[in-house]
Amino acid sequence: MKGEIQCDNDERVATDIQSVKDKPANRMYADYFYWSINGTRPSTPSKLSENEKIKWYLLYDTNDNIAVRSRERVWYRDYLLAEMFAEDGFSLSTHCKIEVFCSN
Repeated sequence: MKGEIQCDNDERVATDIQSVKDKPANRMYADYFYWSINGTRPSTPSKLSENEKIKWYLLYDTNDNIAVRSRERVWYRDYLLAEMFAEDGFSLSTHCKIEVFCSN
């Protein structure tokens, strides 16, 4: 699954993701996985809004964890970071890990 972070403070988001890159995901539901971090969401509004054509999002959840959720599980207090696109055959599991790549 891949996506591009759409946030004014993408360096801080990248740092949050790097802090959990070697940790497996926690599973809340079949379509909601998260990584506990010691961070906080950006103070500026998210640049993204829900799009019915997008199935998955990377976000800060209501507990300020980094999470991947299906659109159906996005809540009004979540902070959307990226629209995510799954490759054919991709499936989420608690063995999945998260990583960030920076391109300039």
